[in-house]
Amino acid sequence: MNTQTTVFDQCRTREQIQAQLQRLVQELVFPAQAQSPQTTENAVHDRGMPVDLRVLADVSYTDLKERDHPVFLISEICRLLIKMGERESLRQCLALSHQLYPFKCQRNESWHISALYKGIAQIGLSQTDLGIKNVSIGLSGQEVFSIAALDRALGYWALMSAAVANKNLKLARVFSEKWLRSSEEGALEQECRRAKLTMLLLALLFGDQETCVLLAEELKTSPFDEWQDAGNTLLVWTYMLKDGQYRPGSDGNSPYPLLLGVSWPENACSGAEDEQAAYSGEFSNLCALRRSVCRPEIARTLPTDLLEKYADFLAQWELAGPLCELEMVLKERDHEQAVQGQLSRVLGESILHAILNKNPVEPPVVRQSDAIILVTDARQFSTLSEQRNPEEIFDLLNPVFKILSEELEPIGGTILEFIGDSIILVFNTFPQQHTEIMEILIHTIRSLMRIYVLNAMSQQSARPDIRLGVGINRGPVALGYLGGLKRCHLTVLGNTINLAARLESASKELPGDVIVSAACFENNRPDVWAAPLRVNFCLRDLGQQYHPRNIATPVHLFGLRPLLPYWVDFVPMGFVACPEKGVVYLDTGNANCPGIIDHHFEGCQANSACELLLRIPELLLEHIQGLSRSQLEFRLHHAPDLDCAAALYAASELLAGHPRTEILRQLSDYVSLVDQARLPLPHKLSHSLYGIFQAHQRLSLSAQNDVVLSDLCLLEAGLRVIDAAVYLLQQHPEERNFASIFQFQPTWFAAERQLLEEDQVCYAEDVQCRSHQYIARVNGLPEPAVGLWLDHPQSVFFKLWGWNDPNAPGGNGYAFLAVDLSTSDKNRFMIGVDPARDLNLQGLGQLLEAHEARKRKLIGKERPIHPIRYPADNSDPWYFGQGHNYAVIDAPGEGTVLSAAEVQRIHENWQNT
Repeated sequence: MNTQTTVFDQCRTREQIQAQLQRLVQELVFPAQAQSPQTTENAVHDRGMPVDLRVLADVSYTDLKERDHPVFLISEICRLLIKMGERESLRQCLALSHQLYPFKCQRNESWHISALYKGIAQIGLSQTDLGIKNVSIGLSGQEVFSIAALDRALGYWALMSAAVANKNLKLARVFSEKWLRSSEEGALEQECRRAKLTMLLLALLFGDQETCVLLAEELKTSPFDEWQDAGNTLLVWTYMLKDGQYRPGSDGNSPYPLLLGVSWPENACSGAEDEQAAYSGEFSNLCALRRSVCRPEIARTLPTDLLEKYADFLAQWELAGPLCELEMVLKERDHEQAVQGQLSRVLGESILHAILNKNPVEPPVVRQSDAIILVTDARQFSTLSEQRNPEEIFDLLNPVFKILSEELEPIGGTILEFIGDSIILVFNTFPQQHTEIMEILIHTIRSLMRIYVLNAMSQQSARPDIRLGVGINRGPVALGYLGGLKRCHLTVLGNTINLAARLESASKELPGDVIVSAACFENNRPDVWAAPLRVNFCLRDLGQQYHPRNIATPVHLFGLRPLLPYWVDFVPMGFVACPEKGVVYLDTGNANCPGIIDHHFEGCQANSACELLLRIPELLLEHIQGLSRSQLEFRLHHAPDLDCAAALYAASELLAGHPRTEILRQLSDYVSLVDQARLPLPHKLSHSLYGIFQAHQRLSLSAQNDVVLSDLCLLEAGLRVIDAAVYLLQQHPEERNFASIFQFQPTWFAAERQLLEEDQVCYAEDVQCRSHQYIARVNGLPEPAVGLWLDHPQSVFFKLWGWNDPNAPGGNGYAFLAVDLSTSDKNRFMIGVDPARDLNLQGLGQLLEAHEARKRKLIGKERPIHPIRYPADNSDPWYFGQGHNYAVIDAPGEGTVLSAAEVQRIHENWQNT
């Protein structure tokens, strides 16, 4: 067993993990102060010098490469942060995974390990979709480079947890077995114990008594004190499953997580305590309910209404065995009602209700004038079926159909038929049904994205990707019974359903995963961006002259695809990348290589990443040649801007085929101007792509509760606005100007327009009443330039207005902005430059920090030293801007002793040489 494995496996409590982390971080960040590896836990605490682990996000590659064995240290820290399993530790691991990447690339080693740690952290932070992809990338590294058994074990632990989070317990069992095998290969006693506990938990949920007894016997022979609570809980549950006698158990406390990002015993409710919460779908509640009702004789003591809710809960989690046992109990209570429940599952509630309330001997035919029909079909499924036995085909299709059912039936859809690998769903066909087309489109796209995630998880279990085509049509249908008097079938017929099937088939050749007829929209025109926050798709007008096979009349079609049709991840500003198979960097990477589309490298003639992509599409197309869609990933920088989003939008069109070349060229021209801080028609921002883009990003972020997902939220918001602008430009080709394109739809993005108009008035008042100019240096300009000092600005977008202010000297905006955000109890100041203009303030933060230290010493107001905030020597320094390309300088969080006049004077006297 190597040193890394020993340290990881011997940390068996949170306190032990924290002590080892302190030692490792001190050695990594402050090597001169570090102790030897033999330092004990008590010795670390005795020194009284705890390190704030957030320093890890600020340490640069330049600093780390001077350390001894940095890769070893970073890897050990990442593993322990993952083992801790807390949200803050996982955020730190996420940041540190970016630090590991350049070391691996520079040394021609596997960068997969960086992706592995990153993906594990993302799964724990509820970024499950992206985390699954990154973990899969990390585990695939063992094809070329050897990945340690410990890292493989952590990867499969994360995938097992992700499968649980996605309510796929069958797949979770597959990954838990892989987790155990990897742990056994690495002689990881603790991981073997944890894997077996998880396998026992999953077996208990399935009611697999034989496996439970075997695992319980194994666990009893190798107990660990720190897992006693969790082990006892599962052992008691096993005895209950075996003999049916109730035994009180503990709450299953764990020294660190048993599952990543998923709670299993904590905060669980039983039906008696909180009926609504108990059946809410949470995994912890499933565990509590399965434990309390683990045998049929226990179920017989419960009221019928609770049993019916419990049965529905088990069906959500695909627990067929326990569900069958429960239905037998329900049949004993009320055989007819139980049979109707089973028929409802087979036929669907709407069809069952229609059958029970109509006479099948003389079936009437009912006309519905405004039905919506949705047809799906799996792509290239005949080939897949040819390569597999019939039983495997059920395993491939059932998870996909479950997703479609979960997304579309709750909003009023009825699954009319399963036809092999196809499904026909109908909306607004049965009485008391009405679903808006927008709701159907949103949930259809959500289904496709969930299937995409399912494909990513399935790759690690050697299952093929399943990809669907979808056709949606609206119009009159006839609902009735088809067949003879001895055997008939309730179905829907008419040209509307025939055309829906043809549209599904057209998705093979037209751009878009979902093909929708114009009849689905009011007045044959989509108005989806009137409520833009709901839009999770891109929409393209495919024209009015499409001739479906065997349909005489041409139809007007629209194509839809998800806003993010590929995997997207984010890296820090200024990230330097190396070419990677299946990975494309956009507006980041700082290199002139295939797969890295970034205009910031020396000698680049393009003014934006979007322009570079369209000028040299081979950088993308040749790099990803031969790869499937599920193998592609795009990486952008944090806080994605217009260039990031536009480059991804253009890349998606190039990859999907049939790109709108002229419109994309106009888009790149506009983006290049914006990226150079040359904003076209700044007085028309409320009608412009850039203005609406900025406002919609802000409104979208304010509606987002999870800070971890902010980059993804910003990107989705940007793509919505770009897609709406491109749609309008296609409708108004004479305009050819994204600077005023939204004038054609004044009802779209109404809140964003109002925000911009009100904010511009606020900025004008800020400049008139709460500002002054001063001259100082910034890096990137040969001479001192005029900047604007704003005192408590009321404007939200003051940076947008200030960097493009036509009233600034020179008429092209201010070179820098200084902002006073002081309160009555502390002074706070920020100075920033527009990073799009290749300006920075590197060195100014250190100068302000030096003045801060001198003045504090003079007045006897020292700051606490520990925990040290790297790269300063105290816990609350000025922020130098190292994480933002030195584009912003920020005062200490607890305030500065420097006055506004002193900060301005220091900047004015700064010689940036």
